[in-house]
This record gives sequence, C-alpha cells and structure tokens, in this order.
Amino acid sequence: MRSTSCSRRPRAGGKAQSAGSMWSSAFLLLDEATFTLQSGLRPTESQSLGVGRIIHPQQCLLVKSLLLAGLHQASEPGAADQQELCRFLEKALQLLQPVVCAAVRSPPSDCATHVVQDILPVLCKLAEELRPSCRTDFTGMLWASCRQALQDRSHGQAAALAAVVQSVNFLMPVGEDSLQASDMRADPTFWALLRQLMVDDNAYTRKQGLFVVEHAVACLPVSAQQAWQALVRLLALLEDFALHLIKAAWEPLLLQLHRPAALTSRQQHNASMARSAYQVDGSWLEVVWRRALAHPSPAVQAYMLEFLFMKMPAAAWACITVQCVLDDVMPALCRGAGRGDAMISSAVDFIQAYARKLERKAGCSLVLGLLCFQRSSPTTQVSMPAVLQCTVAAAQAMPSEAFEEASNQWHAAVLAELKQHLRSAANECSSLMLGVQTEVLCLVTLLCPPPTLSLAGFGSLLADLPLPSLHPSACSLPAAQDWLVAGGRTIQSFADNLLDLFRSYFSSQALPDVGSAPAEAARLARLMLLLDGHLEEKELEAMFGQLQEKVAWLTERPYLPEGMAFRTLTLLKCLTEVSESAHTSQVRTHTLQAAANIAVYLRDYALHSCQVFHDVPGLKESTAKQAQPVVTISAAAQSTLPDALKISVSMARLATGTALQALTLIASDTQARQASTASACELLLHMAAALMQHVTQQQRSPTMHVTAAEEIYIEELAVVAPCCQAVAIVARGGHLPALQQMPGEEMIVSLLQSWKSQGSIQSSAVRAQRQRALWQALHSHLMLLQSLKPLALHQETVCQLLEAVAADCTAVASDVLLPMLSCLRVALQAAAASPAAAHLAARRFSAQDVLRTADSPRQVADGVAGSESSLEASHVSNMVCVVGVTANACWLALSQEEKLRPGHYQALLDTFLTDGLFCQDKPEGIRQDPGQ
Repeated sequence: MRSTSCSRRPRAGGKAQSAGSMWSSAFLLLDEATFTLQSGLRPTESQSLGVGRIIHPQQCLLVKSLLLAGLHQASEPGAADQQELCRFLEKALQLLQPVVCAAVRSPPSDCATHVVQDILPVLCKLAEELRPSCRTDFTGMLWASCRQALQDRSHGQAAALAAVVQSVNFLMPVGEDSLQASDMRADPTFWALLRQLMVDDNAYTRKQGLFVVEHAVACLPVSAQQAWQALVRLLALLEDFALHLIKAAWEPLLLQLHRPAALTSRQQHNASMARSAYQVDGSWLEVVWRRALAHPSPAVQAYMLEFLFMKMPAAAWACITVQCVLDDVMPALCRGAGRGDAMISSAVDFIQAYARKLERKAGCSLVLGLLCFQRSSPTTQVSMPAVLQCTVAAAQAMPSEAFEEASNQWHAAVLAELKQHLRSAANECSSLMLGVQTEVLCLVTLLCPPPTLSLAGFGSLLADLPLPSLHPSACSLPAAQDWLVAGGRTIQSFADNLLDLFRSYFSSQALPDVGSAPAEAARLARLMLLLDGHLEEKELEAMFGQLQEKVAWLTERPYLPEGMAFRTLTLLKCLTEVSESAHTSQVRTHTLQAAANIAVYLRDYALHSCQVFHDVPGLKESTAKQAQPVVTISAAAQSTLPDALKISVSMARLATGTALQALTLIASDTQARQASTASACELLLHMAAALMQHVTQQQRSPTMHVTAAEEIYIEELAVVAPCCQAVAIVARGGHLPALQQMPGEEMIVSLLQSWKSQGSIQSSAVRAQRQRALWQALHSHLMLLQSLKPLALHQETVCQLLEAVAADCTAVASDVLLPMLSCLRVALQAAAASPAAAHLAARRFSAQDVLRTADSPRQVADGVAGSESSLEASHVSNMVCVVGVTANACWLALSQEEKLRPGHYQALLDTFLTDGLFCQDKPEGIRQDPGQ
C-alpha cells in the first residue's frame, strides 16, 4: 500500500536541493503518477462495457521523462550521488512493473494504450541497464501477462500484441550464441500463440504476428532459416489479392516447405530449446493452408482447393489435421460448390484417400464431424449433397471394424445427426434433396448396420422420410433395402421383427404413451412398405385382421381406453397414406380390403366424435376421466378449453381425417369392386353432408364461454374443410351419385355471416385462427361446388364474398392468402357473369368510400334506378370498379415483406387474368360495346 507521505507532491521553490533529495522528490512524483495510472487501469463499470476510463497522457509523459532523465544521468561518467540514482531506478522498475503488466491484461482503453506506447519501451531499456536479475524478472512478468491476455482474449488482445511488438528485441534478443532461460521462445505456448495470430480474421493482427515470427527466427543459422523464409513469404503472399502473383509463387514455395529436410514430424516445443523445435513442422503448414482456404478472394480459394485436391502430394497430407478438414477445407468447398461437379468429385476423392491414412479413432471423428457440419456451419441446398458425398467417401474408406469398436456415445450422436439430415431433406422439395436422402440411407448402412441398429431404430429413421421416397420407382428404396441385407441377413428374416413391433404397438404398456404413437405408427407403416413383396400373406392377414378388430371395437366397446382408439386410428391413417403412395403393393391391397370392411365403423365413430362441436355438455361427462390431450389442436396456445374437451376435439379431428382418407382411398380406387366403391361414396357423402349441415345450422351450446365457443367453431371448420376436399376429389373422378342432401350455397352464406361477426372477438390469436379456418372452409366448399355442377351464386353472396376479400386481404397471415385468392377468383367470375352482382358490389364499394377516383362513383350511381339494359351498359365500369378495389387490396397485402412468396404472385396473376373476365368472345365474360 502507498504510504501517506507518498501522496504529497514536492514543494516548489526554496533552496537548491541536493542530488539525493532531488531523486527522492522525483520518486514521489513517480509514485503519484503511478497511482493515477493504476486507477485508470482498474476495472470499472464503463470498462465492462468495453469503453475504459479516459486518462490524459500527461501522466505517462511525466513517468517517461523521469525515467529518461535518470537513465541519461546514469550514463554520464562521474555523476553525483550515483548510488541514490541507482536506487531510484531500481525502485522505479519495481513500481512500474505491475502497472505495465496490468495495462497488457486490461481491456482496450486510452490509459492502457499510452502505458504500452510510452512507458514500456523505456522500462525495457531500464531493465537492460540494471542488474541481469532485473531483466530476467521483468521479462518473465511481461511475457506471463502477454501470454495470459493472448490466451484468454476476453478483454481483447490488442494491448498484449502491441506490447510484444514494442518489446520484441527485449523479449527475444538477437545475436546471442545461446538463448536465455527468460527468452519467451523457450515457452512451449509461444509458438502455438503465434500460429493462432497468423490465422486471425484481422489483417493487422496477422501483420503484427508475422513481424514477431520474422524476429523469432532471426537468431537461427542460415541453413535453418531457409524454410522459415519460405514460410514468411507464403504468409505474406496470402495477404495479396492478385491471383496471378499467388499462382506464380505458391507451388515452388510450398514444395520447398514439404522437402524432407524442412518437414519434420509434429512435435511439441519443449523447454529444452533444441534446434529441432524451431523447424517448420506440420503445424505451421496447417497454418498456411488455413490462411489459403480462408482467403477473401473466391478465385484464390478455388485455386487452393484445386491444388489441394489434385496437385498436392499425398505424403504431405499429414500436415492437415481432421480439425483443419472440418474447419477450413469443407467450408471452402461449400462456398465453391456451385463451380461444377468436377470440384465436388475431386473433393470426394481427396476425402476418401485422406481417410484411408487416418487411424480408426481419427477416422470416426472425421465421419462424425462431417455429419455435424451442416448444423455447425451454414450450408445451402447446393453444398449439402457435396458434404454428404464426402461423408460417404470417408465412411467407405474406413474398415467396418472401426465403427463397430466405436463407443455407444458415438453411435448415438451419429444416429441423431442422420435423423436430422433426413428431417431437413423432408422439409425441402427438390431433386437435390432426393439425392440427400439416398446418401443418408447409404450412411446408415455403412455406419449402423444390423445388428448394431435394430429394425425399430431403422424404422424410426424412415419415419422422417416422405412416402414418395419409398415408392418402388424411387432411388431411395434400394438404398433403404441395402441396410436390410448389410448384416448378411435376408429381407424375409425381418418379418418376425415386424410382427413383434406390431404387437408392441398395441401392448398394454404402450397404450398410455400416446405421445410416441404417431412416430411409432409412421415407423410401422414405412417398414411394411419397405418389406412389401417379402412378407407372407398369413403375416399380413394377421396384422390387418387385428387392426380391423380394433376399429370395430371403437363403436362396439366405448369403454376402451382413449389410448387404444388413438393408436388404432393413427396407424390406420399412416397405412392409408402409404397405400396412396404405393400403387401396386401387398400393403395397398390389404389396406383397401381392411378399409372396405371397416368403413361403416369409421363413419359412425367419426360422426359420434364430432358431436363435441354441437353437444359439448354431454361429452364433458364421458371424457372427464381422461388424463391429457392426445394431440395438439389448432386453437391458440392460450386455449380456454378444459383438458377433457381438448381430448374430445383432437380425437374428433383424428377420427374424421382417418375416415375421410380411408373412404377416399376406396372410392378413388379403379381396381376395387364396384360395390365397395359405391358404398364408400355413399358413406363419404353421408358423413360430409352431416358435418356440413352442422356448420350451416351453427348450433352452439348456450352454456359455453364466448371464447371457448369460438375455439370449438374453429375446430369444427378445420374438420369440415377436409370433408369438402375429399368429396371434391371423388367428384372429379366421376364416382359420386346425385347430391340432394349436400348443402350448397347455404353453407357459403352461413360462413359469410360468421365472418361478419368476427369483429366481436377480443383475442387477436383466436381472431387470426378463426380467419384462417373460415377462408380455408370457404375455399374448400367453393371448390367442391365447382366440381359438382356449374356454379351460380346469388348476387348478394357474390357481393359479400368480394367485400370479405377486400376487408381481410391485408390482415390475414401469409398462408391464408392462397385460399383467399382462390375464393376471389370464383367471386370475380361470378360477378363477370352477373351484371346485377357486379353493380351491387360496385355500389357497396362506393358507399364505403373505397374508390378514390372522382368519376367512378358517378358512373355507378347512374345505373341505380336503371333497367336491366342500363346494368348491361354499365357492366364494364362496374367490373373495373370491383377489380380495381380487390386488386389494390391484394397488391397491398402482397407488398408486405413477410408475405413475399412466388406462389402468391402466381395466384394473383391467375385470379385477375382468368379467361372470360374481360373477354368478349366468352359467354361468361363481359359484353362490351365495340366503341366502349
């Protein structure tokens, strides 16, 4: 601690002081300045924000001047009071050493900068002039502080690096016969820190590091400096952007480094300071390649990749570590993946040859690192297949025993990454992603063959695959079947495993676990598709027979636990999806037969489940004992529905979706029996008509809360929309009989009336869900009506539909715009065919002050009291008004940044460029006079 006397400044004036008292006073000044500097370097709240306290440089200049004055007087022969002067210099060195070391470790600040720039050089000179022990102690303290700052980097490394550059001659003296123990080149971490500086992102940091490298090797003999000079020239060359200059010097300099005399085995620098520690080893060559592959110029990166893959001798690959491949080679490859297949092919050959030279443990690390590369580094759809091809090449180069000997943790990580790859590929619809799926399945066969991976585990991976990927004509199916025979087994031998999975799916232990049922059902269905053609009929009959029995129990045994119903319907739904994908298969045949046998049960259970939408109190009591919702419903996350009601709603949606899918599959099948098709069509129409009739009547429980009633209505619309779509699909195939009981325009009117009442909803989340459900239901029903017969809507219905589109267009979410534009297209076609509807819509738009032109409202008003001929005469003007208002609203909606989608613009063009909208030669178009 500072004494009280040290804080007083020396008095000015008075008698001339002696030399001893002068240096004592100087030390008091030095002590005071040092205290100020220490305060400036002390961590404060502002320094924690990365700013630092601003200290005036006069304090540093004062310290510098005092030290220089002392050194100057000490150098003069016969100086008075030499002993007092030496004592002052030694005490000054001891006093300022902690200040300089603190400045080196401190965050960037004005004070630290001035200490390093002004005080450190003088202090180094002072240490050299004093006893050898003073220099040794200060060298050790200074390097320890610089090393700590360079390793930690939490406060930045600018001050530490500047300190090394400022005192490089002091820390690493040149021209001595042998290195001193205090030389920082004797520290094993010095060379590692230098390599770290040479691959820094900051160009100025790399320049400072290169300066230190040049000085560090200056003491070596001329014969040993040849390789270092080549290394320095290479690193300096990589700071240039001229490709022709880099090409001219790159290969000769690099090959010079790879000569046997310069290239040694990788070894750690030790404190013995042997001359071999100063040779250019593989770690420095890795630095060169890391800098080359991270060059800012894409052309230079491409040249470096080409040289590495095609020209670099295989014997020199030892300098490239697995981490360098993952951190530098693969990112450079991804950035240049669009340059052609030749580059990717060369990369695959390089990775395969490189992996052959690795030990088993390192090879496993390389494969896992390549699998994790997509998650740890940004990749695109173009580069992702290239990375997977390299992963396959690395896996093929390793012996199978290497993966068998790997730890369970490694296998778990591999499976997790493979599953993530399949999910990513399933979410992207492109030809590139089909190749990705095939590569991933090849990796599963190479890395996790049976019995390392069970059939259940393999099925879990397949559950993330889209069903078309397992179609007999798809390229992914052979890759998936390769896994079945990878362990030397036959495909037929997995039949028993499949039966065990089926039994465990319905076991008493699995019934309560409804959360895992969808994944298990998808796994079973895809495994059945994968083994299609290799299963015996008795095995399929046993499985589908049990499934039919459990469907019949849904209505015959209502006391069964909810888990049984959920698992049964989920599996049946997955099987119908598989059957739609596989057009000729055993699975499809048995699924069709089973669906035809249980169609009535499915229809009845679906209608019974949908009673929750209009008879809530009765179902509350029957489902009160259920524990939790089995699936997530579409209502907002802050749902007000009780858990028991959520279960009933979710089961209603699942039962309806499964029944619709099964009935549609039977009704659309051309090879099914005519009686089965007719029966399925009748059941489908009956179920759809009943559900749509409930929506049309808008029956609600008077005891329900308003928000809960709205959520129930949203879920009901979410059930009705697929019903309309299913009937439309069957109708387009020409399989439906007369539809006397099917609601027509009255359902459209009911939905539009419901649209008018949405303004009273308080919750914005519920309002958004209601908008989505309403427009999807409107779109589905309009498409259904169009597929059944020529659509002729009432003029009031057309007008309300146009008003709804204009009002909601800018307020709905992006995914609602497509069905809304489809509804608008139908409404515009109806308005074009009905002058009265167009006139009524134009009048309402004018009354709402939607039009902004001065003449359009007058043109609309002239035809208000006119006859039918006047409506025909003003039809073009009315349609221009209607089209202008709706097109303007749609354009405003699409102009929002979050709604910019190519599909939306295509739908907009299809809506307003419809045939017959403004064409005179179409009977449904507008009749316009030749002179108008």
